[in-house]
Amino acid sequence: MKKKSFGKQLWNHWCDVVFPTLSCGGCGEKTSETYVGICDFCVEAMVEARMNHEFCSRCGSFYASQFMSCPSCFQDTRHRYYSKVQSFCIYDEVSAPLVKAFKFHRALYLAEPMAKLMAGFLDIDEDGRFDSIVPVPLHRRRYRERGYNQSLLLAKALVGFSSLAVASDILVKVKDTPSQTTLSGLQRRNALRGAYDVTEQGREAVEGRRLILLDDVITTGATAIECAKVLKHYGAKEIKVVTFAAGSRKFDGNFNGTLS
Repeated sequence: MKKKSFGKQLWNHWCDVVFPTLSCGGCGEKTSETYVGICDFCVEAMVEARMNHEFCSRCGSFYASQFMSCPSCFQDTRHRYYSKVQSFCIYDEVSAPLVKAFKFHRALYLAEPMAKLMAGFLDIDEDGRFDSIVPVPLHRRRYRERGYNQSLLLAKALVGFSSLAVASDILVKVKDTPSQTTLSGLQRRNALRGAYDVTEQGREAVEGRRLILLDDVITTGATAIECAKVLKHYGAKEIKVVTFAAGSRKFDGNFNGTLS
């Protein structure tokens, strides 16, 4: 690997201090002029990984396979609460630092380029078929700690690239759950059961509507399933899940999927 010159290191450090959005939120290199906050290398790597994988619109997983559909969720009825999943990229060594910087380290400027990438590669509103974007909410304790909801910021940024409105007063997280990052799929499903509800004022707004459930990442699908389930319970006509990144699955000879 070619070592960076001292001058380039000094330039990158200066950009970080004086103009933080001029450096890539993922790797620290100089930002792309098109996607300010993410460098050209990271954009190209995410797009290439996306193009080299199949994507299951049912469970929201990328996979390298010759199958027409994802074998791991072929008979899984848990995904019946939403019609499809759309994700821009694979959650991997390139996208993960971007997501973590945005989600945990207040790199709020990343909402705009992430939304622009999503809008450029995904048909999000499907020519006006959907009514509004519903961001996945945080529990009030987690919101106080973090100071912002990354899904809400991403939703607001997406409005600039679509005709959709953001409905942030529909879903609420009523159960304070532990961090999901170290839990298995089963543990996540158990922890999130009953964690979300529709607000009193949101119940009328949900009935008969086609809604886009927005989150930063989908991996096991536990959060999306619980949110979509409660929205359908209160009469939503259709739920589509849209995220910036999605987990990937590797399949063995018995078609068992392992999330990575």
